[in-house]
Amino acid sequence: MEINRVQKVEQVYKSTPVHKQQPEKKNELKDKVEISEQAQELYMNDKFTSERSAKIEELKQKIQAGEYTVDADEVACKIASHYQL
Repeated sequence: MEINRVQKVEQVYKSTPVHKQQPEKKNELKDKVEISEQAQELYMNDKFTSERSAKIEELKQKIQAGEYTVDADEVACKIASHYQL
């Protein structure tokens, strides 16, 4: 029967070990990030950070005191001007 022939072929392949080739490790390059001097200066400039944090603190205090109100007309105008409606 042909089934026996298939089984014999399977036995041959099962008995022969298969060696997988490991890819050679070349000098692996690592990612490198360079930040321009201008970007570093902007990052180090605390002027905008301190102004923004002061404004945030002021808004937080107004919200907690219940004094913060939103002008719906002004918001609508800003949205319309942004989308040029």
